[in-house]
Amino acid sequence: MCDIGGEKMYEDQIKRLNILKKDLDKKVVVKLEVEPMVGLMSLLENGLEPLNPKEDSAVSEVQQLVAEVEEMLEAVIEGGLDKASIRAYQKAYKAMTVDIKKIYGIEPAGAIVSQYLAVGLSIGTGLGVALLSVNPAFISLGIGIGLSLGVALGSAKEKEAKKSGKMY
Repeated sequence: MCDIGGEKMYEDQIKRLNILKKDLDKKVVVKLEVEPMVGLMSLLENGLEPLNPKEDSAVSEVQQLVAEVEEMLEAVIEGGLDKASIRAYQKAYKAMTVDIKKIYGIEPAGAIVSQYLAVGLSIGTGLGVALLSVNPAFISLGIGIGLSLGVALGSAKEKEAKKSGKMY
């Protein structure tokens, strides 16, 4: 458990985000990625172990990053949701998720599917180009096959990651 002075570290932050989330439109909640942020904090609250247990400084760095991003999110919401602050928040959120992936090996929901979708799309485009010599209409067939394979493989990998607790 992540305890500081006998209190759970992320519990107050999770409560604040849930209160803020109630006042927001669903589109804004999705755009600001509030649900993944709450899920991440819940995972960290439950004592998620880093990939390299010797990196205590990395764990404290993540705690600091999560606190900063959560504060930015609150400021964005309270500040009226202007575009510049939303972009700054999204940039900080993405940087935080990259660091968390390096340290803990966890990813937000949908990230694995989108990675495999991109790979499937590129393979499907290559397959479509190969089929282009047979008939030009077959280029779309290759892309469709590639997208289907990418989504199927990504979904399977994401289910596997969810079962092993490597997803928030």
